[in-house]
Amino acid sequence: MDQDQTYEYRGYRLVAKPADNGARCWAWRDGVPVHKLIGCDVPDAIQRTRNAIDSDLGVAARDGDAGDAAYTRALEAVLPELSTGQLKMLQARYRAPDRIITATELAKAAGYSNYSGANLQYGNLGKAVHAHHPVDLPVRSNGTLVYTCALADSPDLEPSATEDDSHWRWRMLPSLAFALCALGLVAK
Repeated sequence: MDQDQTYEYRGYRLVAKPADNGARCWAWRDGVPVHKLIGCDVPDAIQRTRNAIDSDLGVAARDGDAGDAAYTRALEAVLPELSTGQLKMLQARYRAPDRIITATELAKAAGYSNYSGANLQYGNLGKAVHAHHPVDLPVRSNGTLVYTCALADSPDLEPSATEDDSHWRWRMLPSLAFALCALGLVAK
C-alpha cells in the first residue's frame, strides 16, 4: 500500500507512508510538522512517532528500551540458540495487526498445543534477550521478573477477554521489530 495513512494521536495528526527503505511518519500539530520519524515499516514508524509525542508530553513511553542497535545486537547474540518455535512466535507477533497477539495465537503460530508452552518459550526468549540487553522489567508478586516485557508490552491494563493468561494481549516493542527487520528475520 503506497497510500498515506492518517491517524489522530493525543491531539496530533499522524501521517505515515511506506518509503524505499521502510516507512516515514510525520506528526502535525496546528498545521506544523513537529516530528518526522523513520521506521522499518508503517506500524514501526507510527509507534516511534507516538513515543516521541509521549516524550514531549512527559508520558511514560511504551518502549522502555535503549534503542534499535541494542536490540539488534541482543537478538543477533541469541540467534544461535533460538528454537524454531521461538522464531515463529516472533514472526507471528511482527505480522499481527499493530504487532499485538495473545499467547493462544502465539502457541498456534509456533505449533504448540496450548498457550502454556508459548508462554514458557517466549519468556525464555525474553530472558535470553534481557541477558544481552538489560532493561527495567516489572516484578511479579513472587519476586521474579516478567521477561516477556523485554520483548513486548501490554496495550491493555487488563486481559482482553478473561483473567486467563491465554487471552492477555502483548504488543511487540518497536526496537525488537526493527531488529527483526535489520537481521532479515522478517520481510518488510
